[in-house]
Amino acid sequence: MNKKNKLKLLLKSLFVQFGQVQCDNGVTLLWNEDTELIVGYEVFVERETEDGETEYVAPEDGEYVSGDTTFVIEGGKCVEIRNKEEEAPAEEPAQEPADENLEEQPAEEPEAPAEEPAEEPEFDAQKAIEDLRTEYDAKFEELNGKYNAMKEQLDALLALPQDENAFSKESKNDNQKPLFKTKK
Repeated sequence: MNKKNKLKLLLKSLFVQFGQVQCDNGVTLLWNEDTELIVGYEVFVERETEDGETEYVAPEDGEYVSGDTTFVIEGGKCVEIRNKEEEAPAEEPAQEPADENLEEQPAEEPEAPAEEPAEEPEFDAQKAIEDLRTEYDAKFEELNGKYNAMKEQLDALLALPQDENAFSKESKNDNQKPLFKTKK
């Protein structure tokens, strides 16, 4: 990769924050959030084009395994996340034979099944658009304020009296110092 492409990739990585996970098969899944991958996120992989540019494309549909976690990707989106711990059925310990000589002990209450983790909320496009609109409006107001301040400063400068002959040789007084000297 030449220096120009490295610089482009560096600049792109500075402006676009991707979350990423390295899969066991060598594929790195990327998404547009700097958080954990959750169901509903759009997923990308890096691919180098024929001219040496890096582009981000949707990965092939299928399952991608990273350690104990399996990500199911369909249509460029994460549609399911499974952990191996959740997939394996819990083994029940073997019951020990009761010793007849021991006093009877009260029966232990069976453990309540572990609560299923709450499903991640699906991606709410309307809320995302509203969040972006709010962020956009705040930035617009900030920039508009800076623009107005600059405009006021420019108007104040333009309102200063202007002497058209201020820099001509004819208006130069002997007791005025030149702003700069030039060599001939």
